[in-house]
Amino acid sequence: MFRRTEDQLPRGNGTLMLKIAFHDYRDRIYRSVGKLVDTPRGALLFLQEYIDRTEGRPTKKIEKTVRRAATFVFTTKDGAEVPALPAPQKVGGGATPSAVSAEDQAILGLEPLRL
Repeated sequence: MFRRTEDQLPRGNGTLMLKIAFHDYRDRIYRSVGKLVDTPRGALLFLQEYIDRTEGRPTKKIEKTVRRAATFVFTTKDGAEVPALPAPQKVGGGATPSAVSAEDQAILGLEPLRL
């Protein structure tokens, strides 16, 4: 049976090192795992650790999607593209505030009350 020495273990890749160690010592590992799972608590802890190591811990995955604006065009017989929808009209820079009445100023506390 081939036996690796310390110098032949890959130190830079932990997963590969564990795979090699498992391959070399699988019989002893199997027997020790069998002893570990003799109790229900040991079996549950083993399964939890095994699933966390092989499949990863459950995490929330967020996928960002980019919404692109739809562009509708007509193609004429000569190959020119004509926009199907009219160009959006530019609207002013937003709502303009109107003048505040004297009553509103008094309610808001912007101006002292005159009696």
